[in-house]
Amino acid sequence: MHKDTIDELVRKTQRAWYEDGIWEIAFGVGLLLFSLYFWLVVWFDLITRLNMLLPLVQVGAILLAFLPVRWLMARLKERFTYPRTGYVTYRRESGASRLRRGVLAGLISVCVALLVVLIGISGQAEARVPVLVGAAFGAMAVYLALRFRLLRFGALGVLGLAAGALVGLARFSSDMGVAVLMSVFGGMFALSGLITLLIFLRRTPLASDEDLTTEEA
Repeated sequence: MHKDTIDELVRKTQRAWYEDGIWEIAFGVGLLLFSLYFWLVVWFDLITRLNMLLPLVQVGAILLAFLPVRWLMARLKERFTYPRTGYVTYRRESGASRLRRGVLAGLISVCVALLVVLIGISGQAEARVPVLVGAAFGAMAVYLALRFRLLRFGALGVLGLAAGALVGLARFSSDMGVAVLMSVFGGMFALSGLITLLIFLRRTPLASDEDLTTEEA
């Protein structure tokens, strides 16, 4: 089989994971939970209280916020998706791969927290941090749009960039700006996923028992 055909089949299989909107719902919920950490930073002035210890606290907040995400995705897919498409199991990543991904996520979190602290010290946080955070989320969504050819992720990317710019113009404090953005991003992803799920449910009827099969992708 031609390599381009194989790549397209792989991409189609991967895209199917996102077509019911459940990943977006779960990711949006994770972002909303994570935004609570930033609101606590605002309410209790944790940047001043913790200073350079804040990145470590942020890593813990990420873990607590996103630990339920995988569970939520599994429950929603069992409830809504698999009765319509059949059960699909994906090869589990090796322990080393999961460890590398976890370490990378932790490093990115530490870098983001350090960036917020250092820019805050420089006195330019009000304008720069929201724009940088909006650009990061916008770039992630655009990458997903290009990788899986799903236009709604492109729209989320544009909205993320616009949200970052608008919050930057509003001149919130750096921690307030990030708290607002995380709440906005979480709401955007969750709403997009909910709309996608409703469309998926309307277009995809329940399968009969003999059509429900288990396959590995």
